Amino acid sequence: MNKKILIFLLSIIISLVLVEVGLRLIGFQLNSWKDYNAFPFYEAGAKAVYVGYPWHPREFSIDVSYNSLSYPDIEHNRVKPKNTIRILVVGDSYVDATEVPFDQTFFRLLEKRLNQTKPGTMYEVITFGRPGAGPREYWWMLESLGMQFDPDIVIVEFLPKNDIIDTVPQLVDLRAEWGKKTHQYQLLQNQSLNSAILSSRLLSLSALAFDTFVPQLTLRQFPLREAINPEVFTTCQKGPYQDLIEQGWSTTESAYIEMKKIAERHGADFYLVTFTSQAEIEHYKGKKVLPKALLDLACDPGYPDDRIGMFAAKENLHYLNLNPLFAKREKESGKTSHFRFNGHWNETGHTWAAEEIMKAFGKEMQGIMHNP
Repeated sequence: MNKKILIFLLSIIISLVLVEVGLRLIGFQLNSWKDYNAFPFYEAGAKAVYVGYPWHPREFSIDVSYNSLSYPDIEHNRVKPKNTIRILVVGDSYVDATEVPFDQTFFRLLEKRLNQTKPGTMYEVITFGRPGAGPREYWWMLESLGMQFDPDIVIVEFLPKNDIIDTVPQLVDLRAEWGKKTHQYQLLQNQSLNSAILSSRLLSLSALAFDTFVPQLTLRQFPLREAINPEVFTTCQKGPYQDLIEQGWSTTESAYIEMKKIAERHGADFYLVTFTSQAEIEHYKGKKVLPKALLDLACDPGYPDDRIGMFAAKENLHYLNLNPLFAKREKESGKTSHFRFNGHWNETGHTWAAEEIMKAFGKEMQGIMHNP
C-alpha cells in the first residue's frame, strides 16, 4: 500500500480514537439494549433507573417508581379527601414523564403552585400517561381509570402529528416501517452487533454520525412516501395518506368530544392542551423545519395546531397551545425545552409547561369549589 495512503488512514483512525476518548471524558455514552430491555416498564410497584432509548446518547438517569396501577405516579386514594380539588392529567409519554425527576415534572410543579394560592384548599394532581398512547387510549384511561378518582378538572394532551397517526392502525404500521429504515437503533438490531458494540458501549461517535447522515441517506435511497415519517404528512393539504390522515383527524376530534362529555357527566371541567415538539417550536421561531421534498405538497408545520385550535373553539373547549409560548421563551432565554436525542421535555420544558398552564387556567382552577 502506498505509504501516503497508509499514513492518511492511520491519521483518520487516530483522530476518531481521540474524539471517542474526548466524548468519554465529558461523560458522553450510549444506552444499550441490555439497559432498555431490563427496565420493568409498567410493572405495578416496580422501581428502577430509566436512561432512555437504546443507541441514544445518555442524557439522563432517573429513578422511576410505578404505583399499583402501573403508572409512574404516587398512590392516590380513590376517595377524595375533604377540602380537595383533584386535577386529572391524561396523555402519552409526556405525561409519563420519566425523563426528569418526579418532583420536577410539570404536573407536580403545577400542584405545588396551586397549593400556594388558596389557603384551606388542597390541590391534588393525578396522572395517567402511557408512551405510544393516542386519543383513543386517552379516552380509555380517562373513562376506565381516571374517573374512579372523582376529578374536578380533567386536562388531556394533544400532540400535533403524533396523535393523528396514533388513531389509525395503518398509519401506525407505516410509521413503524419508516422507523426500520431510519432509526439508528433499528439499523443495528443484529444481535452480534448488539453484543459487540451496544452492550460494550463502543463507538459513541457513531450516534452523532447516524443522527446527522441517516435521514439524508434515507431520502436518497427510498421513495418520498417511504423515506419520511408519516407524521410529517399531517401538515400537508395534499400528498400521501390523505384519506387515512383525515380518518385520524375525525377519530381524534370525536375522542376529545367524548372525553369532554365524560368529564362533564361527572361534574368536572375539561381542558385540552397542545404539547410541544422541538420541530413545532422551531417553526414558531420562524425556521424552516420541513424537508425540501415537501415544498410542492402545500405543507404547513402550523396546520395541525391551527386545526385543533379551530376545533376547540367550535366545541367551546378550554384550550391552550404551548408551542408559540415555548418558542417565545426559547428565543428570549436562549434555553432549550427538549432533550436533543430523546425528544421529550427536559426540566426547563416541564417548568415552562407548569407555568403556562397555571397562567392560562390558574384562576379558573382556583375558582372551583371543593367538596366540604
